[in-house]
Amino acid sequence: MILGTAVLFLTRTGKEFVDSLPIAGLTMINVVRIPVEVVLCWLFINGAVPEMMTFEGRNFDIIAGITAPLIAYFGVVKKK
Repeated sequence: MILGTAVLFLTRTGKEFVDSLPIAGLTMINVVRIPVEVVLCWLFINGAVPEMMTFEGRNFDIIAGITAPLIAYFGVVKKK
């Protein structure tokens, strides 16, 4: 993992690859947090994970997923 990261940021080809990634798409990837948090909540209700891992236990990762489309649209597409 460290070697791969070093190649991405220390070589010209790696830098060009990172610079070519679409910011809106990278932002939209955070939408995956919504179903993950829903599953974690379901697992907590069934006693499989501790409450701390859910949004009921102050793990608010779901907010990043919910706001990702808004951030991508207004921050990247509309540039506001």
